[in-house]
Amino acid sequence: MTVSEPGHPATDEPLASQRAELIGKLAIAQFDLENVLAELSRSGASTGPLETQLQNLSAAMRQVGTAGATALAGLRSDIAAIVAQSGAVAQQARTTATSAQSAETLEARLERVHASMDALNSDLFEKKVLDPYLRFENAEEEAAYRKREQERKEEIDRLRAIGTPDALRQAAQLQLDQVQDAGDHGAKDSPDYPRLLSTAQANLQEIEGIQAQAASQSQTASKDAVSRQAAPTPNAVVPAEMDEIGAALAAAGVSVGSNAAPAPQSVPDVRAPNNPAAGLS
Repeated sequence: MTVSEPGHPATDEPLASQRAELIGKLAIAQFDLENVLAELSRSGASTGPLETQLQNLSAAMRQVGTAGATALAGLRSDIAAIVAQSGAVAQQARTTATSAQSAETLEARLERVHASMDALNSDLFEKKVLDPYLRFENAEEEAAYRKREQERKEEIDRLRAIGTPDALRQAAQLQLDQVQDAGDHGAKDSPDYPRLLSTAQANLQEIEGIQAQAASQSQTASKDAVSRQAAPTPNAVVPAEMDEIGAALAAAGVSVGSNAAPAPQSVPDVRAPNNPAAGLS
């Protein structure tokens, strides 16, 4: 209990305020981790690092709840490190979940564009739906057209077998070239021509979007690797106070005004047995 000054009753308010402040920080970090844990659980992703960090937070809360004035003052830097580490774990988990979701979206986009190119190939080179509307000045002109048509078909098949986004883009461009070539020889009169032209243009645009998405994911992965290397160590201190703590404690009627904390004494390491930095190497 705090020793009373002349004219003032003895009170535990400064110690209670310090304890409430530290527990408030831990509670906010815990809430953030629990939200991320719920998101990952729904997606079926691994939640091991999050669960370990939640255990560390719970252990720290128990230590703060039972610490005396001297031990509580010594705990400040440890609590700051655990909170910082929890934020790093939550951010890493969010990034992993987002990357997985993006990868699924990229795969789905590739599947859709492959299906669309299959259908367009069938209309152009198998069903030849534009052929009834083709017009040529002479046999030589038609022979040259058929030669280009066959060369494009073979090159499209070769590029699609390669399967890379750039090869796919080249194949889509050749499909568009074939539609436009047919249009230059009378196929614009076909009721199918607008649909085929629109499909070829859309496929090309979609593949370019896939290329941009793949490049963005690669950049994100590189940035994440750098961020993980720069993750805070257990001795790091977070100086900024969290606004939510003050609001929550004020609503509970707890004063968290600046009270001089006792000078730190040498105390045993009271952090959880599981190092809060574990799992982030």
